[in-house]
Amino acid sequence: MISAAKGITRLSLLLLAGIVLVALESSRNWMNRLFLRIPKLFFFTSQAFQELVYQRFSLFLVRFTLTFSRGFLLLKEPWKMAECFGLSLLIWGLNVLSYYTMTLGAPGVELSFAELSVVMVIVCLFISIPSVPGFWGIWEAGGVFALALFGVSAKDAAGFTLANHAVQMFPVIIVGMGSAIVTGVNVWQVSRQIDR
Repeated sequence: MISAAKGITRLSLLLLAGIVLVALESSRNWMNRLFLRIPKLFFFTSQAFQELVYQRFSLFLVRFTLTFSRGFLLLKEPWKMAECFGLSLLIWGLNVLSYYTMTLGAPGVELSFAELSVVMVIVCLFISIPSVPGFWGIWEAGGVFALALFGVSAKDAAGFTLANHAVQMFPVIIVGMGSAIVTGVNVWQVSRQIDR
């Protein structure tokens, strides 16, 4: 247990050091110069291969560090960061409130607000796994697993999670389709273009 904690601490410190290196402009410029020199390491290969490494690898790394560092611009403005944090808490709180409201009519599911917060976080971890559009199946698996941790039977958990998923998703789908109609977007044409 202690060795696992030490490993996680070392990994966290390594990630933090990497984030700081990418976030600081001077170290990011140094890394980008290093990335752009990578093709020269393949001096024994053809010029075409070196150009390929430059285009596909070096430029990708430069763009990645630039994009990654832009995400940290928010840290330079503490008020915007606080606003972002506050809005995130509000959104998560409203989501948990929707879970809590659903439990009021769900037989066999009697959990506190804090317990439902844990359930929602576990469901979010499950739906981060690549799956079908709308997270059908994986959302339910996460909900049944999370509710089982709090002693809810599999039958009650499956019913609650399926109903919750439908209540969470169908309004979004209906509003999205309605907005596509109002704005004149042809959903079928867009889906065919994406398939190409």
